[in-house]
Amino acid sequence: MLFPTMLGTATNGCFRTLVEIKKTTKGMAQVNMSIEIERDMPPSTKASHIVIGAQSNDHSAHLSGVSSNRFFTDAPTFARIQLLVTEYYRLDLLSNFWDVYNIEAEALGQKVVYQQSGIPDIDRTRLLINTPSDLDRISPPDPY
Repeated sequence: MLFPTMLGTATNGCFRTLVEIKKTTKGMAQVNMSIEIERDMPPSTKASHIVIGAQSNDHSAHLSGVSSNRFFTDAPTFARIQLLVTEYYRLDLLSNFWDVYNIEAEALGQKVVYQQSGIPDIDRTRLLINTPSDLDRISPPDPY
């Protein structure tokens, strides 16, 4: 059973960004973000400017004062901050993606280090794979 909670919307006259968080019975958070094109725009606004978005992750965490660990591991916090940063900079698109070059490794068992500021990185002192035989102990993660 899901319990929906609408965090908010950001509208700039061309796009409307919707952010919804659903809390599952297992205590997990499911974040849904979508961007809708405003259909009833006057013709003069449809091509009035170049659409601007930003891949803003560690900067968003820094701007909000939230630790890197919380920003990258707490979906409701991530969604709320990205919505606020989108409004703060008056961006056209919500940054609803984040650092995706290390979470796959973490899901397979690689230790990830969360700095006070900046993006998470793998622990380069304890690598997941050192020898070919290390591949035998890696299995697909259980998302639940």
